[in-house]
Amino acid sequence: MDDENSVEHVFPKWLQNRYELWDQKVGLLNLSFLAYRQLTIPCCKACNNQHLSQLEGEVIAAVRGGFEKAVQLPSKTWYLWAGKIFYGLLRKELSLLLERSNPNRGTIATPEILESFSNLHLFMQGLRGRHKFIGDVPYSVLVCNLHEFGSLYDFRDNLFAFTLAIRMGEIGLIVSFEDGGLIRNSYEKYVDEVGGRKLHPIQFYELYAKVSYQVTLPQSPVYYWTQSHVDGHYIATTELAKSSMFLADWDQEEYVKLLRFHVSHCLAENSEVVFEPPDRVSSWMIDEKGELLLLSKEAWESLTQ
Repeated sequence: MDDENSVEHVFPKWLQNRYELWDQKVGLLNLSFLAYRQLTIPCCKACNNQHLSQLEGEVIAAVRGGFEKAVQLPSKTWYLWAGKIFYGLLRKELSLLLERSNPNRGTIATPEILESFSNLHLFMQGLRGRHKFIGDVPYSVLVCNLHEFGSLYDFRDNLFAFTLAIRMGEIGLIVSFEDGGLIRNSYEKYVDEVGGRKLHPIQFYELYAKVSYQVTLPQSPVYYWTQSHVDGHYIATTELAKSSMFLADWDQEEYVKLLRFHVSHCLAENSEVVFEPPDRVSSWMIDEKGELLLLSKEAWESLTQ
């Protein structure tokens, strides 16, 4: 490592300290696992000590302040922070062998995979003040207030859906990185209706399952217009190209696969996700009348005993 570069933890050290993550493990694309403390990537000292330090300071203050502070943090800040983690994981996998016993098979992530995230890499230059969006932003950020059941931390992402979810105490964060505002225009309405009241973690995971499935439905890609300032300074501005977004039909049978994956760990031993064709699926977000379902912590506990 030269004098101009340093090592950056993909999951910041304050987060690992707060939730005792150092020796816990994260799943990688090749289905192997790596300890949080080993997830480091090279980073220039200027970026690490200035721009990233400032970003982390804002997020630390929000997390320490709980939901009330977290929901006040600008969506752009959450987006950049989550994007740093999402892209950083991919960058780390570019340096790890797919199969350690067979180096000829290459690395877990390929340069081609990383290249497919070139838009996100460009947008992340906003960390350095060298990129901004003009008009609508192409991402969605949902911040939820959660009952603190069981483990207070959880992380999961979906490489193919460009989504991420993370639980930090009572804060539940969901980010959809390049959906053209699709989630912002749909499930943000659910979060608004909840109005900052407490959700059970299973409701949060159901919401993430819905988000991760819905972002697969657009039938045309999202396009961007990008230009640099005429003075030659590399500050890019990007505007989402306006076009109608046609969505494929929602398929409950496909959706329920994601739902089971994300909520099963929250269920009691004698409970399961029910799917009755053609479209009846278990939900903890709404009741049988289709109305918002909100229960106290004690009421939730009585349901699972």
